[in-house]
Amino acid sequence: MSKILFSESLRQWEEGFTLAKQANEWLPEVLGQTTLDVEGEWGRDKDEHGDPIVTLRLRDRDSIGEVIGKLEPDDLRSPNRTSFRMYRLMGNLLRVHMDVLYRDLQSMEY
Repeated sequence: MSKILFSESLRQWEEGFTLAKQANEWLPEVLGQTTLDVEGEWGRDKDEHGDPIVTLRLRDRDSIGEVIGKLEPDDLRSPNRTSFRMYRLMGNLLRVHMDVLYRDLQSMEY
């Protein structure tokens, strides 16, 4: 796993930054034994009601794959919800990676 950054806007939101740092502890387990070279960034955004949310952008450096998870503070306060959301996000990144590999394979001439 490559580095995981925290955006400046997230750092300025004390509660969100604290929750993101706690959730970041899950990443080594979530990424597990994957061979993907993953980098990411925790950030801050707003939901449809204008309330602040935490975002996690994960990117596979070996392909063009990228996914973004949007997590409400309540998601990050619950270990079960945090774990579920992060595993789901990693699953989405793996799916994007596989889609890229499949397209590459289809474009090969035999």
